[in-house]
Amino acid sequence: MTIQSKFSSRCTKCSGFIGKGETCEWERGAGVSHTTCPPQETNGNGHVSVTMGVFRKDGRIYVVKPNKEKTRFYAKEIVESPARITEAGSEVDFESVYRPGVIYNLQESDRWPLAEAANFLTKYARCIVCGRHLKAAKSVATSIGPVCSKYFG
Repeated sequence: MTIQSKFSSRCTKCSGFIGKGETCEWERGAGVSHTTCPPQETNGNGHVSVTMGVFRKDGRIYVVKPNKEKTRFYAKEIVESPARITEAGSEVDFESVYRPGVIYNLQESDRWPLAEAANFLTKYARCIVCGRHLKAAKSVATSIGPVCSKYFG
């Protein structure tokens, strides 16, 4: 059914932005989608050329992951957040921030070996993929939790 959106949302087909008042398609249980999805940003050959992993480009670190439906990939940048005070003193931490369109600029040559990424992220004691705090020594040493390591290998 074609409707005028009452709220801003994301298209279920292309993950693009649908603004308030925009004409779109809606189906109960399926969500909202563009009537005609806009063309996606590409890297010149029309598709994403990388798979899951950790990438370093232009001095920035990105983690490429699949969406929940495992139909597309997206990139999040690892950004150092301000030091937070804890009972044990100050703790350096990071957060991952979604960067739209970056996935199309990443190449296989930008892939960062997990061993190097682990050396960099050991100081955070958080999983590079999901950001959860790591407790096990093995997980802290590799900077990836046991569940996420199944997906990243």
